[in-house]
Amino acid sequence: MSEVPFHPLAVINLQLDQSKTVLLHPLIDYHEEIGFSIGTLIDSVPEMAKINLIILADSVFLTDFETTEIPERFPKKARLKKVRWLDIRREWSYAILLLSKELAEKAENIFPSKEEAFQKTLETLKNYWYHSDPRYYTLVTCWIIGTYFHPIFSFYPALNVQGQRETGKSTLLDILSKTCWNPTGRETAIRGADIFRTVEGTKGTYIIDITKFNLNNDDTKDVVDLIEVGTEKGGVVRRINKDTLKPQEFEVYSPKAIATRYELPFTVKCIRILTERAPKEYSQKRAQLPFDPQFKEIINLLVRATVKYWREIVQAYKSMQQTDKLTGRAFNYWAPILAVCKVFNPEGYNELLGLAEEYATSQKASDKLSEVEAALLAVLTEYSQPTTTILLKTLTEKVQNIVPWVQSWHIVKSALQNLRITLRTYETSQGVTYQIDLQKAREKAKQKGIIQADETEENQDPYFKHCYFCGKPIFTDDWRADEYTENKPTHADCYRRITEQMKKDSTSNYVSSP
Repeated sequence: MSEVPFHPLAVINLQLDQSKTVLLHPLIDYHEEIGFSIGTLIDSVPEMAKINLIILADSVFLTDFETTEIPERFPKKARLKKVRWLDIRREWSYAILLLSKELAEKAENIFPSKEEAFQKTLETLKNYWYHSDPRYYTLVTCWIIGTYFHPIFSFYPALNVQGQRETGKSTLLDILSKTCWNPTGRETAIRGADIFRTVEGTKGTYIIDITKFNLNNDDTKDVVDLIEVGTEKGGVVRRINKDTLKPQEFEVYSPKAIATRYELPFTVKCIRILTERAPKEYSQKRAQLPFDPQFKEIINLLVRATVKYWREIVQAYKSMQQTDKLTGRAFNYWAPILAVCKVFNPEGYNELLGLAEEYATSQKASDKLSEVEAALLAVLTEYSQPTTTILLKTLTEKVQNIVPWVQSWHIVKSALQNLRITLRTYETSQGVTYQIDLQKAREKAKQKGIIQADETEENQDPYFKHCYFCGKPIFTDDWRADEYTENKPTHADCYRRITEQMKKDSTSNYVSSP
């Protein structure tokens, strides 16, 4: 074994010293003992291909990614983190270079007021995008501004824009792609590791436009991982490198916006906006959006506001307190937006707080209902036949085995209505009874990821008929089929029992499901 030409103690001390060095992302970062940094790549001079320009503590530095440490004027040593791939959009790079030039020249009056930065963003948003509740304009404006400060926060909520066709989803995403910090375009083709590299390399705002969210698709599962993990500081996704077969980590904390037509499986990590159809004049304005010079001005204002006001954002964020209605996870995800509002639009703070509390209250109710829906679907997927008839009381008992906090049938009934999987609802001597469309229930279970696609094949003997009411196989020739059963086979006993009860019950007690 060859000798190492260094004393062990010297090597250990060097390693310890390096471990204390703060590593900053070359484009945007924050550390309590160093401060807030924002930077861009220098690529105009070949000899400076590995050089980064960074604004830190109101000063401009040039540094590389190999050995150069940022000058020692901070409590800790700092240098740039090595990132596999870096990218910054031209407009944002230009804004940083222009501000750096003015800082180096010690120019005066180079920073906007907080009101100017907020109002310019707000008015441009209102010009192109419509919502009947004006508080949502404040919310989106604060979310846009917050993307520039996101390294300061422990959490940053994904913005989920949900709605049907022609309700302004794409318009809002286009506005975000022209105003948020270092954004991607509207991504529609999602590819596994590519999205993780993009988020890690840009530390920017990742914008996704998905028509239908299919949890059985591997690429869609990557989006779930991205948002589940990437809305919390320090979030890391691990994947196996196909070339080296070694684990590879991607740091994926950054702002994210996603537009969908349907509810997402990770709404607890999002602030959701239900879009609305806009008045006709908005479609005429929409054509001007790609050419509006206001967006370049907004980028310039927000880059400068970030460098000027980050300390106030830190203080506002640290001062955030939970309220009786805004607690726990909901508070964690709303706190950054409220901190931005407190600094940039203090007059609108109470209104935005009211919206946050309303949202959190409705989210708690929605979370409970979603949990019961999932339990209900898990119960129903145990049945293999196309339909089944079951008492509400029995369903409730089965759901309680999965979700013990369910105390009564009321929330189970609400979950059934919300899922829209009932064919018939009627009263019997034993209580309210539902005929369930199990095929539709299995489809819902697939959409929610409760079962996989290959688990939905029915394990039925094709030679047996199945009862339309109870769903069990018919082993004898004693069965019926007429208008009461929609001409589908039914056990004679089931037919007799159900039809007698249906005839006896009043018309008001026999209700076709919607």
